[in-house]
Order: sequence, then C-alpha cells, then structure tokens
Amino acid sequence: MFTRVLLVIAVIPLLYLLQRWNTLRKSPLNELPGPWHAKWSNFSHSRRFLSGRQPYEMIKLHEKYGRVVRHAPKEVSFSTAQAWRDIYGPRKGHQKFIKSEFYDGGRFASEAPSIITERDPDKHAVWRKQLSTAFSDRTMRGVERIVARVVDGLVDEMDRRAGAGAGPTTTTTTTDNPVRGGNVVNIDPFFNMVTFDIMGHMSFGVEFGCVAKGRLHEWGMFLAATLRMMSVVDALKKFPTLGKIGLWLFSKPINAMLADRNKHEKYSRDLVTMRLENEHPDANDFLSHAIAVQRQAKMPVSKLHLAAIASDLVIAGTETSATGLAGTFYYLHANPRAVAKLRDEIDAAFPQYADITPAALARLKYLDAVIMEALRMYPPLPVALHRLVPPGGDTVHGLWLPGGTVVSVNPLAANYSPENFSDPWTYKPERWTDPSCTDDLDACRPFSLGTRNCIGQNLAWMEMRMTLAKLLYRFEFELDDPKLDWHGESRMHSLWESPPLWVRIKRREKT
Repeated sequence: MFTRVLLVIAVIPLLYLLQRWNTLRKSPLNELPGPWHAKWSNFSHSRRFLSGRQPYEMIKLHEKYGRVVRHAPKEVSFSTAQAWRDIYGPRKGHQKFIKSEFYDGGRFASEAPSIITERDPDKHAVWRKQLSTAFSDRTMRGVERIVARVVDGLVDEMDRRAGAGAGPTTTTTTTDNPVRGGNVVNIDPFFNMVTFDIMGHMSFGVEFGCVAKGRLHEWGMFLAATLRMMSVVDALKKFPTLGKIGLWLFSKPINAMLADRNKHEKYSRDLVTMRLENEHPDANDFLSHAIAVQRQAKMPVSKLHLAAIASDLVIAGTETSATGLAGTFYYLHANPRAVAKLRDEIDAAFPQYADITPAALARLKYLDAVIMEALRMYPPLPVALHRLVPPGGDTVHGLWLPGGTVVSVNPLAANYSPENFSDPWTYKPERWTDPSCTDDLDACRPFSLGTRNCIGQNLAWMEMRMTLAKLLYRFEFELDDPKLDWHGESRMHSLWESPPLWVRIKRREKT
C-alpha cells in the first residue's frame, strides 16, 4: 500500500509535466522567433522583470530576433507602428483586445476597479465618459491658473537655491532633502512635488503643498515601494508551486506593502468624504465632473467609486509627468545645442515672464519636439501594456495569433529600433519637426493609442511645457555630473526608478 502511494506521488507530477510539454509542443506560437526556453518557461521573463532592466533586455531580444518576439510561453512582443494600431487602436470588423489579468492586482480596496484597472471595455467606456469633460480643452483652460501657481512656486524655490551661491556639495541627501548645498539641487524630486500638488488639487480639491514644504508627499514614496513589490508578486504568480513558496518567503514585505496600500486607500476615501461634505458649485476638479455625470444619470454617488477614480488619477498623473520632465531636463542639458535652440525660441516668444501662457506655449514647435524626443528615449510608462487576443484568434502585424495570447508593443524596443528611427540612441528633436524625416514616428506612442489612451495627456502637456519654459526663461542649468549615465543607472518596476538628477542653478541676466 505504501509503495503504491509513493508511486502515485511520483507519477502525478510526471504526468503533469508530460501534459504541459505536449500542450506547449503543439502551440501555434512555436513558429514565432524568440529564445528556445521561452516556449517552456516563464523563468527568464520573470527574471527580466525582477531585475529592473527588463526594457533594455527586451531591446536586445528584438535586435536579435526581429520585430516580433515570443518571450514567454503565452506572450508575444512587437516593436512596430502597425502593432500599436492592431493591438490598441480600433479596427473595423475586429473584436477589442482587452487588458490582461495583470491589471486585476491594481484594484482599489481589492474590489473596486477604476478607469485604469477596469478590463471590461463597456464598463471602461462608462468610466471614460464620466471623466471626459474633466479633461476637455475647455476644462483645461480653467486649470491653467492652478498649474501656473504651482510652477511659479517651483520657480521661486529654484530662485532661492540659485541665490544660495556655491557651497559644500557633500551634504547627505534624501527625497526629503533634495539639496546638496549651495546652488546644487537634485531637481528630479521637485518635478514630483509639482505634479503631486497639481493632481492633489485636480483629484481631491486639496492642497498637498509639496513644493512649499520642499518635501514629496508620502504617496510618492508609497508608490515606488508598492510597484516594486507588485512586480515581485506578479512574477511569482506565474509559477503555481514555486510561486506559493516565494510568496511565503516574501510575506513580511508583502504584508507591509498591503498595510501601506490600505492606509493610502483609507486616506483617499477620507478625502472624498471631506470633498463631498464641502461641495462648491464652482469646483473644477475631476470629482466635480464625475459627480455631476453620476447625478445626471440618476446613479447613486459611490464614495468607493469616486475614491478609486481620484486615487488612480493621482498615481497615474504624477509619476509619469514627473518622469517626462526629468527625462526631458536630462537630455536637454546633456545636449547644450538643444538647450540654446529652445531658449532662443522661448525668449523670442515671450518678452516677459508673465507672458508665458499654455496657449502661447502650445505654438512652440521646438518645445514640443524637445519633449517628444525625450519621451521617445525615456518613455514615462516603460512597461508594455498587455492585451489579450480575443477568443477565436486575430491578427497582429499580419500574424494570426490564437485567442488568449498576451500581446503588447514594448515601448523601448519600438523607440530604439533602427527600423523605426535613424540613430535611435541619439537625441534629435529635429526628427519631430523636419518634414523630410523618414522615421516612423507613429512607432512612438508615449500616451498609448485608442479608447484606452492617456485621458490626461492634455494636462500632462500643459505641465511639461509650462515647467520647462518658465525654468529655462529664468535660469541656466548645468549637469553636476556631465558623465551621468541616465539609462545605465535607471531601473524599471512598472515605472522608472531614475537616478538623482543633480544640477547647478544660476539666474539668467534676462528676468
């Protein structure tokens, strides 16, 4: 009897492995190029993700295997403009490619999906409709004074630092103290402070006061830690048995992350409650628009629903815009010619600082080119946006794929493909303004594409244009370390973990 039990214990896993081998052996994806081990295991895929260098390894995979790469048993990566349109854009006569199960892990309070995490296209359309007026051009015109006030606060803080003069540069620094001494500042956290202040007002109608305090909001620090841990959890879930052991081994930091997440979610609900108790008829924040739509549709106003909206908008609208600013600032100041050309454009457009407005900034072609080229080289959202091929299968980039296949365009692989961009590792803003440029500019989609593209891109553009223009109008900046390897020191766990961006500040004679 005991021998039979041992035999059963030995045979069951063997049968499972044989069944899995037979299933994978017959997969239609076997004909696609990619590493041989990608057919059998998620190990390399998970290792790349956990290493923090996944975007760069995906560039190498696409360089080796081409524009289509099978990089996991059920996952296929693309690097073409056509794939962007096929996966994310609307296609007549085709079903929609819905978001993958990865997004279930981001639900608010572990139960409420939001505009980002809702996978059902029809339900997402309802969310999108509720917020569409909040991000319209008309609403953005009402937001201008908020953005201007916060950016002016940043300019005042930089002016204070510029007036400090050269000083010791060995002071220990943290996110709460992004200053070495004298006129040397790690400007990266200040960009986060700006975006948190703006999104705090726009999401909850509250002032976080990050720029005034010179300290990042606790949500910013919570976000980075949470995304790292979510990367670990998602990678471990791909392994049914070993993953459970791994989750047990990481139980302490995971529980700490969940405690922080619960704290963040409670704070969001409390802010929504306060916002509802202090309604103002002239309010122009996101919640006022969502509440109005719900009431017009005679829907019950759900605090959980509103908290999920506002929380997601704070998270999605802060780190990404701040990363866009930091990346642009780095590439500009690593290329003095581009800085000089942009400053000439800004000076010519604005005789005085007070003349700088969003409407006027939107007409500066080189400013937009400078930003777009930085978004190409350092996309604020570097992670691939996974979608599922619909039941029955469909085509992507001319290739038929079975239903349930996880597909995506890898942003960095597309942005650094020499088939899409000439000299892809060279910062060339002119590629966005030169009508004779033959680059496939549609391969770069920093705000995604289709019905699930970034709903807040109008606000992001306003923030980036105004922050860059006002800083460059008032100050001259210089990289404290001209040899800074921005890509070499960056890590990615869903969002970027960028290196400190130390700069020297000097007031310009023209004020």
